Amino acid sequence: METIEVASRSFVIKWVTAPEGSAITFKVHPLKKSINVGIFEKERSNNLQVEIEAEGHNAGRRASISAPHSGTIEKRLESSGLSPVLPLKKCNANEQSEGVYKVPQGKGGIYALVFDNTFSKTTPKTVHFTVQAMEAGHAANTAPHTLVTETAVEGILLKKRRKKLQGYTRRYFVLDLKLAILNYYTDPKSNSLRGSLPLTLCAISASKAQRLIFVDSGMEVWNLKALNDADWQTWVDTFEKIRKGKSAGNSEEPVPAVASVPAPDQEKFAQLVAKLRETKEVSDVAAQEPGASNVTKDVNQRLAALYLEFTDVVSHAAHESAMYSQPPAKRASFNGSIMSEHDTFYDAEENPDKDGVVFLDDDAVDDDDDQAEHDSTDEEDEGHHVAPVVHDADDTDDLYPLHDVQAVKHRTTLPDAASTPPSMLGILKKSVGKDMGSMAVPITTNEPISALQRFAEMFEYPQLLDEAENVPSNDGERILYVAAWAVSYLASMRAKERALRKPFNPLLGETYELVRPDLGYRLISEKVCHHPPVMALHVDSEKGWSVAHSSEPVQKFWGKSMEINYLGPIVVKFRKTGEVFHWSNPTTYLRNIMAGEKYTEPVGDMTIFSSTGEKAIVEFKAGGMFSGRSEELSIKAVAANGSNLPCSASGKWTEQITLNNAKGQKKTIWKVGNLVNNHTKKWGFTEFTAGLNEVTPIEKGHASPYDSRFRPDQREYEAGQTDKAEAGKLELEEKQRERRKVLQDSGKTYKPTFFEKSSGMDGVNEQGDLYLLTKGANNYWNRRKQGNWEGLTPLW
Repeated sequence: METIEVASRSFVIKWVTAPEGSAITFKVHPLKKSINVGIFEKERSNNLQVEIEAEGHNAGRRASISAPHSGTIEKRLESSGLSPVLPLKKCNANEQSEGVYKVPQGKGGIYALVFDNTFSKTTPKTVHFTVQAMEAGHAANTAPHTLVTETAVEGILLKKRRKKLQGYTRRYFVLDLKLAILNYYTDPKSNSLRGSLPLTLCAISASKAQRLIFVDSGMEVWNLKALNDADWQTWVDTFEKIRKGKSAGNSEEPVPAVASVPAPDQEKFAQLVAKLRETKEVSDVAAQEPGASNVTKDVNQRLAALYLEFTDVVSHAAHESAMYSQPPAKRASFNGSIMSEHDTFYDAEENPDKDGVVFLDDDAVDDDDDQAEHDSTDEEDEGHHVAPVVHDADDTDDLYPLHDVQAVKHRTTLPDAASTPPSMLGILKKSVGKDMGSMAVPITTNEPISALQRFAEMFEYPQLLDEAENVPSNDGERILYVAAWAVSYLASMRAKERALRKPFNPLLGETYELVRPDLGYRLISEKVCHHPPVMALHVDSEKGWSVAHSSEPVQKFWGKSMEINYLGPIVVKFRKTGEVFHWSNPTTYLRNIMAGEKYTEPVGDMTIFSSTGEKAIVEFKAGGMFSGRSEELSIKAVAANGSNLPCSASGKWTEQITLNNAKGQKKTIWKVGNLVNNHTKKWGFTEFTAGLNEVTPIEKGHASPYDSRFRPDQREYEAGQTDKAEAGKLELEEKQRERRKVLQDSGKTYKPTFFEKSSGMDGVNEQGDLYLLTKGANNYWNRRKQGNWEGLTPLW
């Protein structure tokens, strides 16, 4: 190694000539005091206009550059024709740091390895180092944008934004190898910590083909993307070593494993370390400012000592706990929920020794924002032009059978659950990153309603739509009522028991009707596609509104959390005014699958668009690392010209929503309904949900014979006949496979009975198709009136 001394308030450059396609590798070992190191590219068109004092016989290879008294070093170098390719980063004293920069094609030329000591007012620095340009294939480390030291790995990764279809943005990540904590910042110069995750508590999966890395803490999922293959490999190798209990800097030194102390305590440690580090960095900057007082410097020194002491305590505690704790894979158990099922139940092998990074099948990961990359700003483009939407309600004027039946008293309870959900850890281990719609699980993972009936839970609170058309629209009040209804369905999942089970997957062609004269609407839904699973729904109200909705649930399991997206639009039309609203349901997550209390929560935001050009933006407040489920939300109304309207709303999706009108007055426009008595033993249902599978005089002898409430295995399961229901479920699914095979062999395509795919929904650009209820003599309600169910495919 060579040795240089960098004077205080100065920097030294080591020049390197590197051809295109080569790799500049360096090792730096500062003695006693830290120093900043980075690589800069010399622009070909500029001459280097700085004073160079030769140190030796080759001034072009190594020179000391006197630092001016004003401006940052980056700006001074930039004004001299040097631009950063590996930004300046701190190299700790008495530790060896390594870095590599791969020279892109067409970028061969002169590069500068810069040793920066301008921040030190009086202390010179001595540094041992090596630097060379070599063929990329022979470089010891080929991670061009990632710096690896004995204590940290840091560099740029793309991080997927929380909002749908907003793509990725560049963020600067720092992995503390001693504490196994991954932090990220806006950029390398930022002192503001944006997020922190303790990797010993996270499940990590990765896709090499798409350079994706998924870090799932159980409370949030970071979807990361490397800039190149080398970066991806460096990060994945480091994560693998950490997850298997080895330090990336020293393969013989174990890093903290999952400790036996409760996970929230470990996470608090991680958060405290991150906050302390952030405070220390700010204090470092303050202490180096000209004119800093002795008190400031003394505080800085005390904080530095406290930081070192605290990190040592945390590291020691984690190591001690790891020595006496059992590997998590040997003791983990899980009761969880999967939203859809298929043909075969798989028992995944559980191997406690393979607790590292899970590598995904290359074709199993859907990177829907692959081409999207944004700058580091947090401002999102919320522009969305809405064209008029054509949505005609059914042409039946009498809304049969709403006015032909007497309202009935629906039940508000149901039998207790006769079984508990099975452990699904093995299944989910084989499903990381995959669509859960391709799996089947035992019937005991179900709740006694179908997915069609779960979608009917959207209509527990129709009063919000009833009132919406009668309130003012010019101040945003109307669209806020619609937005409140759009989120009200989430309340049906507020009991955490709902997170333990999934609904029955309807058979292809299965239907569900709900006629509620007491609430003034009729509903019909049908399973219209099996692969992918798509459900279509249509509702007419005697108050003059109608709803069309198609839903394709897509679920992915990331190790500790399940991400659930519902593709397909919801379209609401008010017949009197002709105003149309549309949106897609928000992304929800099932949290804490592996351990802890399981629950679901919506994330990000959703926007309700009006054909008038107005929109309402629902923001779901992000929960903190220790805050548990996030329940708070806010809704703002935006005019067609982009300005905020006077009215707004806020509340909790688990409790109520309050409207703040233009006069500053507040009124509660929505409150949740009741849960069933003793709901923890009764599936976590609401009273409304408890009545969905009930057969009343309204349906008996009138509804389609293949309505979900008549499905035999589902009825047996509700009655507690679990074994009989399991056998019946398998029989029904086998018959469905046979029907599908006959259809495929004949070269025909399945056609829904009561819905058809729309082709004229201009302005509805949510992902997924929209199916509309068919009209004419053979539509559902006309056939129901006539009692004519001829031609339906027998399902049971």
